[in-house]
Amino acid sequence: NGRSCSMFEIVHPVQEGPYDFHIARIAIDDELNLPIHYEAYRWPSESGGKPELLERYTYTDIVINPGLPAETFDPSNPEYDFPKR
Repeated sequence: NGRSCSMFEIVHPVQEGPYDFHIARIAIDDELNLPIHYEAYRWPSESGGKPELLERYTYTDIVINPGLPAETFDPSNPEYDFPKR
C-alpha cells in the first residue's frame, strides 16, 4: 500500500524443537513501528519440495489511538457479558 517497511525472514532449516513453521516473513512499517504483514510456511511435504503456506495476515488502514474510552478495555464492562467467575 505504498508504505515503507522492513522485511525480516526467519528460517528454521530443520523441523525440530518447538518450531511450528519452516519460514516466517514479517514486515514492520518503518513509520509506525508496527508489524503490518506476517506469513508463515510449513516444511515441504517432500524432500526438495516447495514450502507450503500455513498462514498470512496483512494489516492496512491502521488507526493509532482512535480515542476509545477506558471502559472499552475493562473486562467488567457489562456489554461484554463475560461469564462470572
